[in-house]
Amino acid sequence: MNMGKNEVLIASLFFLAFVLMFELLKVDVVIHETSHYLVGRFLGGECEMFLYFGGGKTVCFFQRITKSGLALYALGGIIGEVFVSLILLAIPFTSALGGYMFFSIGLSHFLGAYRSDLESIGLEFLLSPIYKIIFLAIGIIVLWLSVFTYVKFFLKYKTKK
Repeated sequence: MNMGKNEVLIASLFFLAFVLMFELLKVDVVIHETSHYLVGRFLGGECEMFLYFGGGKTVCFFQRITKSGLALYALGGIIGEVFVSLILLAIPFTSALGGYMFFSIGLSHFLGAYRSDLESIGLEFLLSPIYKIIFLAIGIIVLWLSVFTYVKFFLKYKTKK
């Protein structure tokens, strides 16, 4: 049984190291702004990305853009974050990392980080307290389930050797 405790400790330390790196380097901000930048360039915009301590901003100038293109650009940051978290969630070895990213998205929305993105395309209703609570609750549930899957994987993987 001691073998299982050691594996859970190793998995926990790896997870905590990821969370510290994620928060200190603001990986979510980098992914978010890079996604805006890439979508803006894909849509033909002249884009600049600015990263600063604790945040960032991407500015794109378009000659012509459709409403759906503008919506895609505005949601590009959130879509990029969700995409990366889903990839990490799909891999058992990194499932807790993806769960933490997913939780971070819910928490960011709860705290109003996506306000300007959602307001720019007329999705203000998603900023109501009920939606914020729903997204945060989903993030918490995904985090707990992913941590459970992560620990279970570590125990199964390490005890096979």
